[in-house]
Amino acid sequence: MNWDPWYFGKSLNDIFSSFKFDKNYVDSYTTSFGWALPTSTPNALREILAGMNFSEQPATALDGSNLPTFSTFYHSYFKHLDEVYWHPFLWHKRFSLRYSSYAWLALVGKLKTADHLRLRGIDVLAGCSFCDSGIECNSHLFFCM
Repeated sequence: MNWDPWYFGKSLNDIFSSFKFDKNYVDSYTTSFGWALPTSTPNALREILAGMNFSEQPATALDGSNLPTFSTFYHSYFKHLDEVYWHPFLWHKRFSLRYSSYAWLALVGKLKTADHLRLRGIDVLAGCSFCDSGIECNSHLFFCM
């Protein structure tokens, strides 16, 4: 109760540091009709709280929406990232997620190819399984014939 930014972004503790509420939760001081403040509450604080309307409304909002959807969250979460030029080539709604995921791993060089596995100490054959003529690595798989 004391630490929430109630009054124009300031907490009640910032405004009235000398007064402390006994209970921490707002519902301890409200009824369905309004505020139910203890008699020890200073009049100036009573006036501030009386001016606040706490009618039935959602308590949370995301990007200005009182009824956020997963799409709202998703776009808000990733809005700081720049869109890359290859995005529509990989992440298309008609592509199978399995193929899009492997294409993305190949573009960022994270496919579990023989050269990556050997770097991690896993003993595998280094040759390409498709052509038997080169060492299996990310760039070789793109141009394997």
